[in-house]
Amino acid sequence: MYGSSPKRPLVGHLDAGGVRGIEDLLRAAAARIRTQLVNRIGADIAVRSASTDWLPLAEALARISEGSAWATFRLERAGLTGVVSISHGLLSRLVGQILGQPVDDFTLATPRALSRFDLVIAKRIGQDVASAIAQLFPDHLGETAVMGEVGASSRVAIGLPRTSHIGSTLYEVGPVDDPIGTLTVILPAEITRALTPRPQRRDPESRVGMDRVMVLPVVAVAELGRIKLSLAELRALKAGRMLDLGPARDVVVRVGDKPALIGEAGVQNHFRSVRLKGRVSGVLGHTTR
Repeated sequence: MYGSSPKRPLVGHLDAGGVRGIEDLLRAAAARIRTQLVNRIGADIAVRSASTDWLPLAEALARISEGSAWATFRLERAGLTGVVSISHGLLSRLVGQILGQPVDDFTLATPRALSRFDLVIAKRIGQDVASAIAQLFPDHLGETAVMGEVGASSRVAIGLPRTSHIGSTLYEVGPVDDPIGTLTVILPAEITRALTPRPQRRDPESRVGMDRVMVLPVVAVAELGRIKLSLAELRALKAGRMLDLGPARDVVVRVGDKPALIGEAGVQNHFRSVRLKGRVSGVLGHTTR
């Protein structure tokens, strides 16, 4: 168990608003994590956020007790990988509760190697924690958490460079005066930008180039239909001859050789006209009709 780093040196290099937003989100996640754990083990249990520190990954990993279980997850929309660490004591008590031994009556024995069943439960608890965090992102971001590896060693966090800066949030589980264990959530410092919309980059030179092109004239041809004629039939055509174009159908407006617009032929103010119905998919930057 550890407290907040008094100097928090890395925060100065991060966006202050992003740091506050993520810290508030991780603090609020405690209530959802508690709900998930209660549903998982079928018994009431307290969960509270103790601290969030911003520090190098290697330092955060060194703070976590030996024998902990580790589970990785990925926040899909943010594109970031995180880690949930479950202390050995907490995992043992939660497994005992699931197997029918009440948490309050459980006496922690000498730490033992984690079994395959322990790791299965650890992954499910990791999913509970990751989902609780993802659900607190704004609805329009549609964040989801997908679980990765689970193991009894911090080596599962190998996907995160040891020199990278991260946010490490500690959750205490159990009574305030005598916690039964801890959960630690580690997220890359880039998570501080996840709540801030990314501005779209625009190349000013490209924009100027497009402006120049947009004033160029083009020829649009409204095509009522197409028919095939032999060369002899073409030579035999005379004024007054009717060409059968088939049943009435949409008029295709072409720019160059490419169909660009769809409409229907008609007359307006004594002028032959085409009433446009839509654009042809994929033309002039449009993908729908």
